Amino acid sequence: MAIRTGSDIVPIAIEEFGKEYRINIGQNISTCKWSLEQKQELTNYLRDAMATLKWEIYETRPVAKRATISANAGEDY
Repeated sequence: MAIRTGSDIVPIAIEEFGKEYRINIGQNISTCKWSLEQKQELTNYLRDAMATLKWEIYETRPVAKRATISANAGEDY
């Protein structure tokens, strides 16, 4: 839809840490240079941008030691 309308896409990542939320907003992605034939490439580019934004959020958190992670952490998430 963004390609057909020539709209920019704004990648956003949100992560919750208990009652705290972190939001990271990326650079606008202009769709003017993308064609409908390239929509999968644009989708992959957007996914990479969003994954990078998520990783940047995680990098702001303190490093956890394995001993401090509960045995049911996998079930909690």
